[in-house]
Amino acid sequence: RLYGTGVYVNKIRPNGPAELEGTLVPCMRIYKVNNTDVRRMECGQVVPLLASSADE
Repeated sequence: RLYGTGVYVNKIRPNGPAELEGTLVPCMRIYKVNNTDVRRMECGQVVPLLASSADE
């Protein structure tokens, strides 16, 4: 979602890392990205963290 605080999984990319790993599902709230608490962050703040985590 792109409004308010809190980031939720909208959809899973087929054959992407999240689908292959298997623990994320649509509508799931994301609380941490690489040990960074994102519960009070807006989507625009979390997207760069998610993008950088793809390299790890």
